[in-house]
Amino acid sequence: MLRSITVTPWYQQVFVPNQVDCYRLRLVASNNQGMALEVFRYLQTPAAPGESNGGGVYDGVCSPLDLVQYPADAPDPANPNLYFRLSSVDLLFASQALALAFMQSVHANLTALVKSLAYADNLIAGTPTTYSAGS
Repeated sequence: MLRSITVTPWYQQVFVPNQVDCYRLRLVASNNQGMALEVFRYLQTPAAPGESNGGGVYDGVCSPLDLVQYPADAPDPANPNLYFRLSSVDLLFASQALALAFMQSVHANLTALVKSLAYADNLIAGTPTTYSAGS
């Protein structure tokens, strides 16, 4: 089975060292085949006073198990687990260098995720075992 996903980076257009205090990077997943589109893991945060619900904090690229365990778009209110998955991440960094290092880390983690999903597709049969009871 083909496993693939496209992630498009959106970079801050203007960054002047020592004049601009942050660098914004947005990653948007699209064109998925054989895998979920929502590959970025978030942790729900508590609501601030006066707000009805909190936001999510980016927590990393999902593992294959995360894709199965955590719901897409929002945490499951019936589940005490506060993790969920989104198809994008939008972060601010103190410098352009930190943003580019983050991008390299995401690239490595997404490559590992796609490979892991592909490896999980390849099963070989083991030795059959018969279980029985009675006379």
